[in-house]
Amino acid sequence: MPGIYVSAVFPKYRKMFGMAPESGAFLFMLWERVVKMKKESGFLLVELLVTLALLVLLVPPLLGLMQLGINMLYRAKRQTKALYLAVECLENLRTQHLCTLESTGDGPVADFPEYFSEVQVKELEQSQSNLPLKEICVQVRAESGPSIRLVTWQTWR
Repeated sequence: MPGIYVSAVFPKYRKMFGMAPESGAFLFMLWERVVKMKKESGFLLVELLVTLALLVLLVPPLLGLMQLGINMLYRAKRQTKALYLAVECLENLRTQHLCTLESTGDGPVADFPEYFSEVQVKELEQSQSNLPLKEICVQVRAESGPSIRLVTWQTWR
């Protein structure tokens, strides 16, 4: 057994103790792997510094892009919700009689306190027909962000 240990730890003494590589000695194979790992898997300090420098240069812009994407996602979500609220407000106005349509001030939307809606109703001049025509403008905005404005015309049905 001492021959196997010495031959495994010191490969150059392998022939001296009569151990052939085909014998499959466990320690010899283990030693070969350790030596191979030491030769192939080591990193130099310069390689680590270059890697760290690349990370320092590339990570902040990528984080900035991610933050910009998240902000744009939330803004699109607020605009979409404002658009649906404006369409709903227009649909509610369409169910009312033409003579009862009135402008309303800037007030919170029911069930959505962070959104505000304003309705403007204007009577337009009658053209060739004698039917009254009204312009209805609905503007919905969030507490922060742009507003959505929808305009439609309504007359007698």
